[in-house]
Amino acid sequence: MEHIPEALENECAKCSEKHQNVVRKMVKHLVENKKDWWKELVDKYDPDGVYRKKYEELRKKENINF
Repeated sequence: MEHIPEALENECAKCSEKHQNVVRKMVKHLVENKKDWWKELVDKYDPDGVYRKKYEELRKKENINF
Protein backbone atom coordinates (compact mmCIF):
# COMPACT_ATOMS: atom_id res chain seq x y z
CA MET A 1 0.00 0.00 0.00
CA GLU A 2 2.95 2.31 0.48
CA HIS A 3 3.50 2.56 -3.28
CA ILE A 4 -0.05 3.55 -4.18
CA PRO A 5 0.47 7.34 -4.06
CA GLU A 6 3.58 7.15 -6.27
CA ALA A 7 1.91 4.76 -8.71
CA LEU A 8 -1.11 7.04 -9.01
CA GLU A 9 1.05 10.09 -9.51
CA ASN A 10 3.22 8.70 -12.31
CA GLU A 11 0.76 6.26 -13.88
CA CYS A 12 2.65 3.27 -12.48
CA ALA A 13 5.73 4.14 -14.56
CA LYS A 14 7.92 1.83 -12.47
CA CYS A 15 5.48 -1.07 -12.79
CA SER A 16 6.05 -3.89 -15.24
CA GLU A 17 3.39 -4.56 -17.85
CA LYS A 18 2.35 -7.62 -15.86
CA HIS A 19 1.87 -5.53 -12.72
CA GLN A 20 -0.12 -2.93 -14.66
CA ASN A 21 -2.45 -5.64 -15.93
CA VAL A 22 -2.93 -7.02 -12.42
CA VAL A 23 -3.76 -3.55 -11.11
CA ARG A 24 -6.32 -2.99 -13.89
CA LYS A 25 -8.03 -6.29 -13.09
CA MET A 26 -7.99 -5.56 -9.37
CA VAL A 27 -9.48 -2.09 -9.82
CA LYS A 28 -12.18 -3.42 -12.09
CA HIS A 29 -13.04 -6.14 -9.57
CA LEU A 30 -13.18 -3.69 -6.67
CA VAL A 31 -15.33 -1.21 -8.57
CA GLU A 32 -17.76 -3.86 -9.78
CA ASN A 33 -17.87 -6.16 -6.73
CA LYS A 34 -16.50 -4.40 -3.64
CA LYS A 35 -17.75 -0.84 -3.95
CA ASP A 36 -17.29 -0.18 -0.23
CA TRP A 37 -13.60 -1.17 -0.41
CA TRP A 38 -13.15 0.92 -3.54
CA LYS A 39 -14.71 3.93 -1.81
CA GLU A 40 -12.31 3.53 1.13
CA LEU A 41 -9.32 3.49 -1.23
CA VAL A 42 -10.55 6.49 -3.19
CA ASP A 43 -11.34 8.45 -0.05
CA LYS A 44 -7.88 7.75 1.34
CA TYR A 45 -5.68 8.13 -1.76
CA ASP A 46 -7.70 10.51 -3.94
CA PRO A 47 -9.92 12.68 -1.71
CA ASP A 48 -9.88 15.58 -4.21
CA GLY A 49 -10.60 13.44 -7.27
CA VAL A 50 -7.37 14.41 -9.03
CA TYR A 51 -6.45 10.90 -10.11
CA ARG A 52 -9.98 9.90 -11.08
CA LYS A 53 -9.92 12.70 -13.64
CA LYS A 54 -6.45 11.69 -14.78
CA TYR A 55 -7.47 8.09 -15.37
CA GLU A 56 -10.79 8.77 -17.07
CA GLU A 57 -9.46 7.61 -20.45
CA LEU A 58 -8.17 4.34 -18.97
CA ARG A 59 -11.51 3.81 -17.28
CA LYS A 60 -13.33 4.12 -20.59
CA LYS A 61 -10.84 1.87 -22.35
CA GLU A 62 -11.10 -0.83 -19.68
CA ASN A 63 -14.88 -0.38 -19.36
CA ILE A 64 -14.71 0.37 -15.64
CA ASN A 65 -17.57 2.38 -14.13
CA PHE A 66 -16.38 4.43 -11.16
